[in-house]
Amino acid sequence: MKSFLKWALLLTGFMPLVYSSGSLFPYIFPKGLYFRGLIFVAVVVFCITCAAKKNFRDEMIAKISSVWKNSVFKWMTFFYGALLLSTIFAFDRYMALFGNIEREEGFVGLFFFYIFFVLITILFEKKDWLRFFVVNMLAGLVLFLVEASQFFLQNNARPGSLTDNPIFLATYLIFVIFSAVMVYRAANKKNNTLVMSASMVSIIISLVGIFMTQTRGALLGMFFGLIVVFIYFGIASKNIIVYKNISLRRLVVYCMVVGAVFVAIFVSTRHSSVWAHIPGLNRVALISTNDPTTQARFVNAGIAVHAVDPREVGITRSFFGWGWDNYIYAWQKFYNPRLFSFDQSLFDRAHDKLLDVLLMSGILGIITYLGLWFVFFREAFKKGKEFSLEIAMFVFWGIAFFLQNLTVFDTLVTFITFYAIFAYLIYETRENTNTTITK
Repeated sequence: MKSFLKWALLLTGFMPLVYSSGSLFPYIFPKGLYFRGLIFVAVVVFCITCAAKKNFRDEMIAKISSVWKNSVFKWMTFFYGALLLSTIFAFDRYMALFGNIEREEGFVGLFFFYIFFVLITILFEKKDWLRFFVVNMLAGLVLFLVEASQFFLQNNARPGSLTDNPIFLATYLIFVIFSAVMVYRAANKKNNTLVMSASMVSIIISLVGIFMTQTRGALLGMFFGLIVVFIYFGIASKNIIVYKNISLRRLVVYCMVVGAVFVAIFVSTRHSSVWAHIPGLNRVALISTNDPTTQARFVNAGIAVHAVDPREVGITRSFFGWGWDNYIYAWQKFYNPRLFSFDQSLFDRAHDKLLDVLLMSGILGIITYLGLWFVFFREAFKKGKEFSLEIAMFVFWGIAFFLQNLTVFDTLVTFITFYAIFAYLIYETRENTNTTITK
């Protein structure tokens, strides 16, 4: 039963591939149905196993007691407490509770992800995590192949593959890179060249796929993530030799110099036609505070701020928010006509994760959400004082994901990566603590 339970959770990794042309919102609804179905099965099996087997029940109680001591687990739970309160005080409680078919969220939809987070936190061991990462590498490969066919055969300039959105695809591929690095690390310890090669291929095609999406937020997030990782490498890799007499610290310095030169050239020549032919960089070169997309984001930010101003909506609405999936009500109430000059779309999200959390779950929600990210980075750096590839990857993914979400919102495909990484950090920090105690 325990093995069946784990496989149900492992299969959630294929959720990004689920698609049905015959359904309403074919890129969203089938994914939500697939994911919720697997989590429902997992919960049923979990409850039956706990009731039938005392050893399993005692083991789970002990693990839950153990992970509750972890600050990441606590803050994730606090965040869901804030979401629950925002649902109780929501403008439209039904919408806040159940969401809509287009987003597959609401408190109920998000709670399925919390259950997923809890189950993989207390059930997954090392081999389970490696299997989960392999599943996501396979999913990433399929997404890339579909993306490549859309790009080359269908002449889609910004393909979204089976996510139908290049932004969400790019965010997911960043997670595939993380997964491939973790698999490579494990294979390297066993000197398994085949798996190491497969991991490198996965990293390469994911990078190519991200550039093909031409997603500026993802590219800039990865860029700043790499800068912080390079700084970490330079500080922590004091005695690590990469090749002959070249240390990792020296190699990092070389890379930083080359990167600085490239950035200087790019910024000074960004209007050159040369960059227009390079996918990804062509859109980065066009970034400006005056372009319609950026202006629309600024106007939407103003709407969100007005919608939580206690002088306009009262202290209760300001503190607890409008309720999840209630953004559109606030948007309509505080609509700024200037937005029509830049974007005529109907917005149900602010296209900024922080503003979404602030408006829909209030001041309490944004405090717990930012607190969750704070403890994420704190725990990542606490994992060990020596050089660690795991620390580097946690920091790289965290910065890339966080910055990317300043220009967009989460969806099912990105939610699963978010909760998986936070659960894996808990596993890694727990393993690090156990190792230290054993020593």
